[in-house]
Amino acid sequence: MAKAAQRQQVPITRISFKDAMRWLAVALENQEMIALVVLPSRPDRHEPRRVKHMRNRYGPMPRPRAQLKGKAYLYGGKAK
Repeated sequence: MAKAAQRQQVPITRISFKDAMRWLAVALENQEMIALVVLPSRPDRHEPRRVKHMRNRYGPMPRPRAQLKGKAYLYGGKAK
């Protein structure tokens, strides 16, 4: 990837890792390196890795609350 970035005159962070892996999978030993995909410049584009859905200690509500209100298991064994 470093050689491809230098040859294409772009920072190494803009060379597609996936494209480099695909090329390595099919490249022969002394084969000339092809031009790899250059990713577009995206300044201020950083997405932190976070969990989208937090696990809740209660399960999902499969039916409307009004239907479930009389069920004893919702209130620790006591129906309301």
